[in-house]
Amino acid sequence: MSVVVSGLLSRAKAFWPMLAGIICARTALIVACYGSYASTDDGIFTDGSMFVTCALFIVALLIFSRSRRELGATAVQWIMVGSITVAAGASMALSLLDSADQTLVATAFALSIASTLALSLCMFYWLRCLRGTDEVTAALFVFSAFFISVGIVYLLSFLPTRAQNIIGMALIVAQFAFLGPAGLRAEHPTERPHRRARTFFTFARSNIQDSRFLAACAVGMALL
Repeated sequence: MSVVVSGLLSRAKAFWPMLAGIICARTALIVACYGSYASTDDGIFTDGSMFVTCALFIVALLIFSRSRRELGATAVQWIMVGSITVAAGASMALSLLDSADQTLVATAFALSIASTLALSLCMFYWLRCLRGTDEVTAALFVFSAFFISVGIVYLLSFLPTRAQNIIGMALIVAQFAFLGPAGLRAEHPTERPHRRARTFFTFARSNIQDSRFLAACAVGMALL
């Protein structure tokens, strides 16, 4: 048992920036676009914005899969910074809009799409930072982040909508603080013991299969 605990603690020390980043991004997305699940059936402001976001991702996937181009580390960093900035601005704007004003429906929908798209990119960034880890670590941290996020969303659901959006914006901006520690982890990757071992997922631990597993995590996040 002590070996398991020490292993979990060592992984937590290495990967906490990614865990905290996914928690912040996912919580802010649910707060801003789904009203902390209190308004999950509001049509275009919830599922509608997610459908548009998914459509944009599908188009981007088709383009990149055909061109076989890969984004450099600098480009990825700038996309992350832009995503945080857009998401924070959209969350603040949503908190200031009067939801009862019918003339602002189109504006609110556009802001909801921008927030959903930007925060989804943020989650993909933190998932990307888990490259090179073993399958168990990736699964542990991704779904632990979702578990913790659900608890935070539940607590926020008791607050007024404007207060939720302001806290959501704070969580979005907090991601800036995790970029540095995450970058240090990427520069000094953690050694992976038993590289030739097979996990309970029955995946051999190779870079290609790690990428496939992280892609599976991304699909699982979308389905959840």
